[in-house]
Amino acid sequence: QQQQQQQQQQQHDMGDEDVEGWHAAAESWGRGSAASAHNPDFQQPLQGMQQQQGQPPGRGQTPGHQPSPQQQGNTEASEHGAAVEPSEGNAQQPGNTPQYTLLVPSLAVSCCPLVGREPFMQQQQQQLQLGSGLDAVRLAQLAWSLNAMDFTPQPAWMDAYSSHAQLLLPSMDALALADTLYNLSNQRVSLRPAFLAAAAERLHQLTQLASTAAAADAVEPASAAVELPDPEAMVATLVALARFGYCPSHDWLQTMVHASGEQLHLLSGWRLADLLAALAAWQHAPPIEWMHSFEACALPLLPACPPQQLSRMCWALAVLGHKPPTPWLHELLVHIRARMKAMSDSDLACVAWSFACLRHRPGTLWLEDFCEEVRRRLPQLPTQQVVDIVWALAAFAHTPSPEWMETLEVLFLSRWHTFKPQHTALLLWAMQQFKHLPQSSFLQAADAVFDQKQPTMSDATT
Repeated sequence: QQQQQQQQQQQHDMGDEDVEGWHAAAESWGRGSAASAHNPDFQQPLQGMQQQQGQPPGRGQTPGHQPSPQQQGNTEASEHGAAVEPSEGNAQQPGNTPQYTLLVPSLAVSCCPLVGREPFMQQQQQQLQLGSGLDAVRLAQLAWSLNAMDFTPQPAWMDAYSSHAQLLLPSMDALALADTLYNLSNQRVSLRPAFLAAAAERLHQLTQLASTAAAADAVEPASAAVELPDPEAMVATLVALARFGYCPSHDWLQTMVHASGEQLHLLSGWRLADLLAALAAWQHAPPIEWMHSFEACALPLLPACPPQQLSRMCWALAVLGHKPPTPWLHELLVHIRARMKAMSDSDLACVAWSFACLRHRPGTLWLEDFCEEVRRRLPQLPTQQVVDIVWALAAFAHTPSPEWMETLEVLFLSRWHTFKPQHTALLLWAMQQFKHLPQSSFLQAADAVFDQKQPTMSDATT
């Protein structure tokens, strides 16, 4: 009886596998409607892999390794501007001293004002066009320098860079390839599709050669130097390609998934979340065995995951349509609840949307804490995030407090013109689920939204 009571209490606190009273109508509002807007912007840095200004990429240092907590001031800026504690496994390991020859001018410019950067960029563009003095190692250092300077070069400069880099791709190893692509992906630059395709083919080639050598147990001198790409470098390259919008073939993705599946245990929780998000961005669901291995590797690392990575993991699971076992989801909810106040607005909305898509209802206590945190932020939330959260709460059959609903009405009245017809229809549907009668002024504002955009309304919204 005690065990049964504990189990019931746990379900009350953290949620049930089968949602009682789940609204079937919520399905129509899910991925194909307002809430489907959740998609990580891969033009934004995926935190935890971004190079710091302390050192350029080097042999023995993968793109994901961060400075030590002492070097980093014990905090790391998240993509939303909030500081988070660096997770275990992100700190740079002892002995990872770069062996690349430093690109001294770029390091000097990275510490100088903006006025010194243009002459440096012109000098490097001339070198790129001449093709002199820039091997694969120095090319990777140059990409790192741009990232460290937070400088976005001109399209002509990037054309020269990508043309020269494409010539050097056959000689790049996995680390140089990851350093080059990932650092460039932080700077909102555009790369030629031919270069991205060649870079993807180079990673595919390295992976295939290593897998073939391992399978055949080859010991020939020619293949002895072929090693499976470093898992951190592999994740960095995959994420960069996804952020650039590269569309790989199905066979290419299968090769990458197979290769990464053998190295999941070597990745940190941070990298696991990024890897799953990249696959989700490509809408490529790994085999169920791969997902089970992912769950086993990620579960003990959840306590070290920063808030944005927990949110990204939720999003990826929802997009891929994979629902882990209930105990696994309970553990994930525990760590999200512990970091809820440190989460960004978009992370909170993404978590709610993701669990609603997975049809897993968090427990009552979790939802109460979530609603209280959201209520403080409602006035500042973008319209899409407000709609996603309301949809998720309605799908969970969880009615917010009267104060929460009052805050929502005030928000809508203050900026009803930013709500699309489908947004407004969803709010009305959710209020009906909550059995909440809005004020007449709310209904008048909603009517104004429909009057203005009646010709563009879909049948479902109508």
